[in-house]
Amino acid sequence: MNAFDNQNTMQTPRQTNPNEGVPPSNSPQGSPAGMFEGGKIVKTEVCEDQRLDFLPWKLPNGFFSFENLVYSYMDHLCEEYDGGYWDFYDLSNGGFFMALHTEDDSMMIRGLDNGYEAAMSPEAAGVVVTLYALSHMLNDPRFTKEEESETRLHDHYWRLREFADQHLESRKIRGAID
Repeated sequence: MNAFDNQNTMQTPRQTNPNEGVPPSNSPQGSPAGMFEGGKIVKTEVCEDQRLDFLPWKLPNGFFSFENLVYSYMDHLCEEYDGGYWDFYDLSNGGFFMALHTEDDSMMIRGLDNGYEAAMSPEAAGVVVTLYALSHMLNDPRFTKEEESETRLHDHYWRLREFADQHLESRKIRGAID
């Protein structure tokens, strides 16, 4: 069974209050009042010594599956993808994403079923595959049995969508996921 047996297209989860589950002031993201710089969501690359704990902290009940889904979706969406080192990014609104660490300025991304095709930065491609992976997990009952897990996945999905809407390549990201 591969990552695409349950879902070939991205299904958008229902949206709730984006401020639900905002981390407390003693969390790594800081206080809700300090989450934004000039109204923008700020991304921070996760440093090397925090990488091993980052995904288990964000997705305690599915981080192995999530990471494999990200790689699988990139393999299906980008012909030139052949593995590599991935950077992790934490977002000031509590979201996160992964992006392929590469010297290339752009990658050709093809939507799974919507016919979309565009060259985009590795960061934008990372946002796309992270959204696909989160959506996949939200629509797979193995990851949403517990309400806390479903809420966490849901919050991560919509927080990343907020960041995607502010991204310089937001139209390309939207094209690839819609």
